[in-house]
Amino acid sequence: MSKMRRGDLYDKRYYERRGYNRRKRKMIAYALRGAVCVVAVLILTLIICGILYVAEHLFSKDTEANASNLQTEGSVEGELQGEDISGEVMNGQDSAVPEEPPKYLVVLDAGHGGKDEGTAKDKAKEKDINLAVVLKMDELLREKGVETFLTRDSDSFVKLTDRAVIANDQGASLFVSIHCNSFAEDKRVKGLECYYHPESDSGKELAESLCEKLKESGEIETRSARAEDYSVLRNTDCQAVLVEIGYLTNDEERAMLLDEEYQEKLARELVEALCSINTEMIPEEGPAD
Repeated sequence: MSKMRRGDLYDKRYYERRGYNRRKRKMIAYALRGAVCVVAVLILTLIICGILYVAEHLFSKDTEANASNLQTEGSVEGELQGEDISGEVMNGQDSAVPEEPPKYLVVLDAGHGGKDEGTAKDKAKEKDINLAVVLKMDELLREKGVETFLTRDSDSFVKLTDRAVIANDQGASLFVSIHCNSFAEDKRVKGLECYYHPESDSGKELAESLCEKLKESGEIETRSARAEDYSVLRNTDCQAVLVEIGYLTNDEERAMLLDEEYQEKLARELVEALCSINTEMIPEEGPAD
């Protein structure tokens, strides 16, 4: 075997280095291409997520100033299933149909309750405020001799569909549901509002008259009467209104709604307005001793 000349050895090393450098460049090129593809996929994913996020927040919000946090039939039946209370003892009151219904019965409905808090803001829970005002209204009405019945008198959950059933089974003459409102898009919005069913002339008349009476008194900031197809208004057989007593998203009004004296004022003004509109509520013989 012939000896390798020095020039041949140099040529061999040259070509070996050249081949190594070529492979190295290819590996670097492939790595850069892979990195570019990964970055492109990440950017595309972020763009898609951003579009979906913007679309969701633009089209899912209710832009009406009277946005309400009321339970809807779908949300309640899907998420807040409760026990059927028809014909059972509920909240300390016998829900059985009375043998001889009173000539005029007011059913007071404290919205939400139990596992359904309604709107909650800081320390304010709608279910608690609703109940506090309803209990005060109940006391004031009874002092005037008005027969009343409560859909709940404690922090308990009552199905949305059962609230109208209770009123109908009791032979209610008037159904009043108490709620607190919210409108996160504009925290300046505040004031009491009354709702009636669009197909109820008696409900519309009462809601509009109630707002007028409250505005005349000047004690409670009041907005207007509005028509809504709410379940408790649609399914009650009697005259029915739903009163949003204020906005928990408004800092000033939220503080007032948490104040017991203001709750008393709300209850008193609502009762006085209701009694002046529906004079048949108060029995001729006056309050019972």
